[in-house]
Amino acid sequence: MIPHHLGELQLRIRGATDPPAVSLSRVVQVDLLGLLGLDVRRPRRLQT
Repeated sequence: MIPHHLGELQLRIRGATDPPAVSLSRVVQVDLLGLLGLDVRRPRRLQT
């Protein structure tokens, strides 16, 4: 799964002085969060 998604990453360069940014599609974000054991449907609440 990881090599497949690495091929979908896009590097965005905005300007000469701005750092490049990697854009992730929603599918890639959800899959990567799933690999980390995080569920976007159940956000964690900050403990105060």
